[in-house]
Amino acid sequence: MTLKILIYSDPYQKWVDAFKKLNVEAKQVMFENTEVIYDSDKEKLEISILGDKKYSFDGILWRVAHVRPFKFFFQTLYTVKLSNIPTLNNVDCIIKCSNKLMVYSFLKKLKLPLISLKVYSTGRMLPLAAPQIPCVVKVGTYHAGLNKFLVTDGRQWNDLKSIVETMEDFVVIEPYIEVEEDIRLIKIGDEIYGLKRKGVFWKSNLYPESIEFFPVDEEMSEMVWKASEIFEADVCALDLLIDKKGNIHILEFVDVPGFEFLPHAYDKVAKMMVKKIKH
Repeated sequence: MTLKILIYSDPYQKWVDAFKKLNVEAKQVMFENTEVIYDSDKEKLEISILGDKKYSFDGILWRVAHVRPFKFFFQTLYTVKLSNIPTLNNVDCIIKCSNKLMVYSFLKKLKLPLISLKVYSTGRMLPLAAPQIPCVVKVGTYHAGLNKFLVTDGRQWNDLKSIVETMEDFVVIEPYIEVEEDIRLIKIGDEIYGLKRKGVFWKSNLYPESIEFFPVDEEMSEMVWKASEIFEADVCALDLLIDKKGNIHILEFVDVPGFEFLPHAYDKVAKMMVKKIKH
């Protein structure tokens, strides 16, 4: 019997071909175009896509980065969790990573070198003067450079403050670090890949000028393994900065890292998904 996989993913990710090589039938859809239906009597999970007929699957590959908090994000996750359908990453991991403050709290438990930060729970009462300048201001749980600002003087702080106070979301303020190296560590199964990024401006992850692979040392490898275990992640990434003095500052844990520089990752993750279903 042919396995059937649902892939929650943006259309630019090329997953169907990776599963086709394994003789697996895959359907790739946008998360917001689906309705998840769980029947406890039949212990059955079905997916309605754009109001079309219902589909049943043997597993779900979750490749939706939490770029913009989506209205039905949690309802969908909690409904999937009611069933026993295998997912990669698992639902608990996705829920843990759905809020950056929760991610920080887990990383803190591991006593990893987390970047210094100051958190305001709602952003409604920011101080008149920035806690430090320059600084990086992050508003809410967003990725891909969204709602992240570099503040270099008091005027910028006051302008940003007037906007942030209307958003009623948590605000994280971090020191701006003069970077020696911007690094992403990607873990896929038991393998770890190290990428050094150089950008055309301070958000080097958005507009990388160059990408260089490097062998991951024992210290960094241990950091990724510890993080992946506490988040229960089969696939993940750890972003960190190394300052001019050689100190490591962990920025964030990513449960849905991009594979634009690791094209073979599609085949590897597809095999992991199939193995998870069969075992």
